[in-house]
Amino acid sequence: MVNICCLTLVFVLNIVAGSCLDPSQSSHCYSHQYSNPLRFYGTKTTYTVAKATLDSSQPIDHNWYSIPKCKPIMFYFIGRHAIRYPDGDDITEMSRVLGKLQQQIVNASALGLTQLCEQDLQSIHNWKLNMNETDDNRISDTGIVETRAIAKDFKLRYPTLLDPTKTMIDIGVTTKVRTLQTADAFLQEITSDSKPIEQTSEEDYSESASDSASGESADILSEVTKSEKDLLYFHDTCEDLLLEQGVRLEKPKRVKDLRKSTSMQAIIKRVNDRLGFGAGNEIDAKVLRHIVRACYFEFAIFGQNSGWCSLLGNDEIKILEYLDDIEDYYEDAYGRNINSKQTCPLIGDLFAKVKQSVKSSKDTKTYLQFTHAGVMKRLYSGLGLFDVLHDNIDFKSDESVCLNDGRNWKSSLICPFNANFAAVLYKCKDDKKNVDKKYGKYKLLTLVQEKPVVIKGCDSYLCSVDKFIESYQQMSSNCDLKEICKI
Repeated sequence: MVNICCLTLVFVLNIVAGSCLDPSQSSHCYSHQYSNPLRFYGTKTTYTVAKATLDSSQPIDHNWYSIPKCKPIMFYFIGRHAIRYPDGDDITEMSRVLGKLQQQIVNASALGLTQLCEQDLQSIHNWKLNMNETDDNRISDTGIVETRAIAKDFKLRYPTLLDPTKTMIDIGVTTKVRTLQTADAFLQEITSDSKPIEQTSEEDYSESASDSASGESADILSEVTKSEKDLLYFHDTCEDLLLEQGVRLEKPKRVKDLRKSTSMQAIIKRVNDRLGFGAGNEIDAKVLRHIVRACYFEFAIFGQNSGWCSLLGNDEIKILEYLDDIEDYYEDAYGRNINSKQTCPLIGDLFAKVKQSVKSSKDTKTYLQFTHAGVMKRLYSGLGLFDVLHDNIDFKSDESVCLNDGRNWKSSLICPFNANFAAVLYKCKDDKKNVDKKYGKYKLLTLVQEKPVVIKGCDSYLCSVDKFIESYQQMSSNCDLKEICKI
């Protein structure tokens, strides 16, 4: 059996403890020096990057899903949508802001003011935003490829549970078209239907269930109804309930302070220095946001370097990632008790499906749910996963930032595009050790990004169903969002 302790650490990717980053000392030619630049872009990280990092950081026995004397009878999957395009409004604004900045950089270069190498300058000079507002939030071709790869991996491990001719498959999506498109891509793979899907817009959503797929996947998708908002979009429900009380949750003070901190100012100053910008034409935090988003999205969507990434060194990427982790941790996960409590509809649904499958263990069932980053982050807190942040940034000077790292909350790895949590129920032959247990024959395997994890209340990634039910009974029984989302 794989060492449990090691498995809980598989998501930890350490920067050397106490390492200090100084963007002011960072000089590079992105096109030359960074043949393998950092791609840890928080929640805009691709699944391919996250999975490769996890696989290489601590390889584990890939036969974990083959449990001796046990047979899988239920597959419960919760996945974030695939790589998507930005909001239509963001695309329009990105085009406007970066188009203007592009000309400013060309002008500064003509005066010999920039510190960028010729190749990086040329990359920015040739840049054109290859998306428009009609791409609003739809998933990309790269997103389809990643989704199908995940589906293929799971089907190789659980061929019966992911075969629609042998197992009843229920699909859950939100009101956002990107979740339906992700479900479609997943189903295209498990039904081995090679016909390309048609991309749909938000406006086409109501018709897209049957029109965007073909073959068996179309038959399945035609039965899809938008899941109850409370189940796959519970954080939005909670926000609405708070607004009804006149309450709008502000960003945690720690997050607001860091966004105004010397670390952010150091990044902005360094980018201005690279561009040769002085008083009167310096970029600010708003422009930096567009630079960062263009870098992140263009790599994810098109699978190639973005000219805008050339303005950011690896030190800046590390600091930006750390700040994003702090924001995600405090705002969407462990920083507020309400975050873990409001996951009860979804965890309660898993709880109910486990009990239901135990009662009718002769029938195999599969549940595929497609949702959003906000749900995934809160779900992790509800399950007690990745609770170590080590929020102790130390500012040594106006520009030097020391990260005393060692966190296992790393959004780049736990909440990239296509992030997923899976629970697989196994029925096992009688175990004499568990003969006195009500559900002694049943085990629940829990996974994140296809890797075993130990959830709260369990002592193994292969949790006894008795322990699981004991641990989550109260949460499932006392789930009233109107009470939970009350300040």
